[in-house]
Amino acid sequence: MNGQDTTNNHAEAINRSTQRFFGVEHPRLWRFKELNLSLWRQFETHYEQYVIGAPPCKKKKAVLSRHERIRIILEELNERQRTIEETLRGLASCHTDVAPDVTPPQ
Repeated sequence: MNGQDTTNNHAEAINRSTQRFFGVEHPRLWRFKELNLSLWRQFETHYEQYVIGAPPCKKKKAVLSRHERIRIILEELNERQRTIEETLRGLASCHTDVAPDVTPPQ
């Protein structure tokens, strides 16, 4: 289509998170309705907490660990200890929750 993307990152992120939430790609109608209501209630709760100024939930250890791995990988790229290919592989492994090799390549 003229070399342009047909979706954007926001749409893909929402699609991925809802698929993860539902546990299947195409849930049955009633299951979709039940889970959608549950998802909406969670959204309302988070929004109300935001409106009253409550602090956000703390990030889970796995998320903090992933952020640290990404920081190390990018730092190694900036210090020219990694090639672009090694950096991309490391970042991809962070995205798929596979522990990357964060030691400098030999």
